[in-house]
Amino acid sequence: MVERYFHTLQKSVGPCDSDRLKVIGHDLKAILKRLAYEDTFSRDTHGGGPEHNMLLIPFFVQMQY
Repeated sequence: MVERYFHTLQKSVGPCDSDRLKVIGHDLKAILKRLAYEDTFSRDTHGGGPEHNMLLIPFFVQMQY
């Protein structure tokens, strides 16, 4: 599952030289910030509401270990 996430990420944004932990931390921070400010997720994801994106938080936390 983790390799699939990074493969999809690489297809979307291109090669990334950054450490995987930094990438996961940044993505987690972006989700939490949007939830805190009640900002829309559709700007980047083109779909999915807050309830759906909240399901990613445990996944990101688990990937950091």
